[in-house]
Amino acid sequence: MEHPHPIHSSCQTSEKTVIPMIHAWKKYAGACLFGMVLVWLSNSWAWAGQTPQVLVSIKPIHALVAGVMKGAGNPKVMLQGSASPHTYALRPSEASMLRHADVVFWVGEDLETFLVKPMLQLAGKARLIALSQAPGVQLLPNRQLGSAKETSEHHEDAGTDAHHHGTQDMHVWLSPANAVAMVEEIRRVLSEIDAKHKDKYLENAQRMTKKIQSFDESAQKRLAPIGNRPFVVFHDAYHYFEKHFSLKNAGSISFSPERPVSAKRLHAIQEAIKTTNAVCLFAEPQFPSALVETIVRDTNIKKGVLDPLGMDTPKGEEGWFVLMNRLVDALVGCLE
Repeated sequence: MEHPHPIHSSCQTSEKTVIPMIHAWKKYAGACLFGMVLVWLSNSWAWAGQTPQVLVSIKPIHALVAGVMKGAGNPKVMLQGSASPHTYALRPSEASMLRHADVVFWVGEDLETFLVKPMLQLAGKARLIALSQAPGVQLLPNRQLGSAKETSEHHEDAGTDAHHHGTQDMHVWLSPANAVAMVEEIRRVLSEIDAKHKDKYLENAQRMTKKIQSFDESAQKRLAPIGNRPFVVFHDAYHYFEKHFSLKNAGSISFSPERPVSAKRLHAIQEAIKTTNAVCLFAEPQFPSALVETIVRDTNIKKGVLDPLGMDTPKGEEGWFVLMNRLVDALVGCLE
C-alpha cells in the first residue's frame, strides 16, 4: 500500500484544521465589527442627547451660565484666578476648548480682548454671544479718569494713563439688573440650541432671577447708610455697582490696571483724597500694594480691597453671589 506523500498528508491535516479556524475568525470578526458599529451608534445617540459644549470667558459670567444650566450641563470657564481679560495669553488646552465649543458666552471685545482673534480663527462652529449686547442690559459710558463724572468721550491723563478700549464700561455683571437681563439671554440662547432642556433652563433662569433680586434687596439695605461717604478705587471697574446702589465714588487711580501710573496721576489722586474727604481707598488683590501705600502716605484715609472679577470665588452659580457679597462687605467694613 502506497503511503501518502508527507506533504500531501500534511496539507490534508492543515485543511481540516485551518478551514474551521477561518470560519471561526470570520464569525468573530463579524461580531467585533457589529459591536464596533453598535458602540459608534450608541455614542452618536448619547451625543445627540447631550447638552451643548458651552464655554464662558470669565468667572462672574460663568456663574450666571452655570446657574441656568444647573442639572442639564456644566459650562467651562477660560479665565481663572487673577488673569486679566485684557492681556491673557490663550493656552493650547483653551484653544482646543474653543474648537469644540457649540456656544461661547463672553462680555464683548472691549473687555476680553484676548479672545477676539482666537474666536474668529478657532470657534468656527460656535455661536458667539456677547452678553453686553443682550436685550435689557444697560450700558454705562466710561468715566473721565480720576473723577466720577460720566462721559462717553475718550480722555487722557499724562499719556500713560489713557484708556483705549472703547467708550462704554464693560463691567456689566456688577449690576444686579444687568445680571437678570443676562440670565434671560443665556436661557434664550441655550433653549434655542438645546430644546430638550428648555424647561430646565426656564426653571433655572426663574430661580436665578429671584435669587439675584433677593441679594439686591439685602444689599440695598446694607449699603444705604454709607451712600454719601466718598471713596477712591484703584481701577475704575465699579461704575455699575456704584450707580445701582447709589454710592459716591470720588475717583480712581487708573482706567486700565495693566498700564503704569504716572507721577502726575499719583499727585492728582492724593489731591482728590484731600478735597473730597474720601474715607477709604480700595486696592485690588491682583495688583501691587506698594502703589496704594504711596498714595495713602501722610493721609488719614483707610484702606480696603475690592475684586471685580472674583479672583478666588467658587465655581458654579454661587460665584456671582460670593463676588457681590464680598463687595458689599468690603465697602460697609471700610466706610461705616
